[in-house]
Amino acid sequence: MIQVQSELVQAPLGIDVGESSAPPPPSPVDGADTKAETPAAGDPKKAETLFTPAPANEQKIIEEYGSVGQQVLEQSIKHAQKEQETAKKSGQKAPELPAEQKQAIQALNGVNWFRTTEGTQVSPTYPRGIPLEGNPLIIKKDGQEYQVRFIKAFKGDMVDCLSANGTDVSLPREALISAAIISEETALTGYVPTTERAALKGYIDILKANVAGQKPTLPDTSSRDIAEASVALGRVTSSSLAAAIKTATEAGTINEETAQSLMSLVNGTTVATPEAVGSVVHTLNNIPATITALEGQKSPITNEIENQKRLLKMASSDQERASYSQEIVNLERQLHRLELTITNLQSLPQTEQEVQTMFIEIYAGKIPLANPSQVDRVIREGANVNELHQLIDESKLTKEEKEKYGALLKYAGMGGLGLLAILALMIMRAVGEK
Repeated sequence: MIQVQSELVQAPLGIDVGESSAPPPPSPVDGADTKAETPAAGDPKKAETLFTPAPANEQKIIEEYGSVGQQVLEQSIKHAQKEQETAKKSGQKAPELPAEQKQAIQALNGVNWFRTTEGTQVSPTYPRGIPLEGNPLIIKKDGQEYQVRFIKAFKGDMVDCLSANGTDVSLPREALISAAIISEETALTGYVPTTERAALKGYIDILKANVAGQKPTLPDTSSRDIAEASVALGRVTSSSLAAAIKTATEAGTINEETAQSLMSLVNGTTVATPEAVGSVVHTLNNIPATITALEGQKSPITNEIENQKRLLKMASSDQERASYSQEIVNLERQLHRLELTITNLQSLPQTEQEVQTMFIEIYAGKIPLANPSQVDRVIREGANVNELHQLIDESKLTKEEKEKYGALLKYAGMGGLGLLAILALMIMRAVGEK
């Protein structure tokens, strides 16, 4: 077991796989011709072909295993950090953990130490460097095998080590990270959720093959394993993104040419990249048109306020004056809510880059979401407005926040599938941050 005397420190994993590595129908967008015949209406077989993503090739699957495997470890480290922080804040002695869980946390601690530590590790207490408990890490460099027993210094991408036979050697940090992960395979795979276990194992198997200088053998379940873990992490499968494109095309929101362009971003992948998801959601998003429509609703309200004020001046009784005054108050409240909704809509991610950045951060685990596994469904099927209202009502959001998101949901259908998806994710983020 790798065990070092160091606290977990949050940092990007950065392990390379290689040597070491039911809203209302949205308004048409993007120049769509709503009268044009959609592929589904014209030729079902053509539509089936268009909206079925081309499968990922072997190299892409290896890359996807690397991406999801790294993220599984990253989330596991964060989970372990949270457990440790909670125990410290409680001020009480933490209960004794089961041996398997304790070993897994120690393993995560070791992996995290290798990837985040900098500087010398030699001290009066450790004159030869930090000792590694258990079996030494086996690292090959330039055809020679080294059994690493002590870590003397971290210097960027390289690490000064002392081997079991007393030889000083500088080794790539990534090689040590890979060796640490491989050595703790049982503890690590046993710690992660069942939905992520197969993908993590596949990633570790690829690391093993790389270390041995062999070509990885990919299981027949690769695509399923990668997709299952990715959904659990808040990522979007290619088939779900294709389903959103198909729905928008059949609804006349986008034309076939746009659909083909968007599908080119999806083809050849099991899990859509965050950039691809961002581009599709941005294309299906109609926030500017929604804001324009809401701006158009202000004028009738303003005119009616002026009309009620005119009637108030002409009122001949206290009862009439009270009635007109109350109507003015109600209309001014309505206008205020409408203006606030417009302001809140303007604050949502609107440009393609902004929407892509949001998904990049979700994929990286930088945005805490309530129910991250629902992101895939939100893209595939569209957000369920009633479920979002329930999520808001049962959350710890402030009264003002609940009113804000409730008002936005009222108009979400006007902005197309993209606006509803963005709004759903913003709500999930707000709830998750609480």
